[in-house]
Amino acid sequence: MDFKPPFRKDKSITRTMRINEGIDDILKSEAKKRGVSVNTLLDQYLTRYAESYRFFENMSAIVLSAQTLMGFLQFMDEENIEKLGSSLGKERPFELLLKRGVQPSYEAAKWYLTKVLGTHSGWFSSSVNESEGTELIHMSHPFGIKWSRFLKGYFGSFFWEVLEFNPEVRLLSASVTFTVILKDVR
Repeated sequence: MDFKPPFRKDKSITRTMRINEGIDDILKSEAKKRGVSVNTLLDQYLTRYAESYRFFENMSAIVLSAQTLMGFLQFMDEENIEKLGSSLGKERPFELLLKRGVQPSYEAAKWYLTKVLGTHSGWFSSSVNESEGTELIHMSHPFGIKWSRFLKGYFGSFFWEVLEFNPEVRLLSASVTFTVILKDVR
């Protein structure tokens, strides 16, 4: 992916800090479970904070378990969940990109989708694959068809309202795939 958020720099620095010994024990244990160093683990956590979590501190945002999200989804009909996604997608991703100091573009949208909502927020797992003038943006998740419909509405609306193109969408019960014709967005 070509996009680099404006706050990212190419150089890394060394920072020394003091932490509670019990927290250090937890970090060492987690790093060992994941097969990474404590330094790598802390870098991942700090990146998540810098790119995502710090923007939620004053927004009354909450974290929901998958079970709770699915409980909410079961009481909404598919048509309304897609309308909700579409309504929120018109402005919300645009606003959250600007809040991060990022000008909306296709590359910025892919970064926001894959890193912020995918990797950092757990909305889905994603992949972006380019082939013969198209890109497939694939989002897979365990939340069912209603979540797929929400994502279709949310990103479909964002792509159209903010970026002014309309990708083809393939909807399945555990995934959404947008097919983007690159000449339409570059």
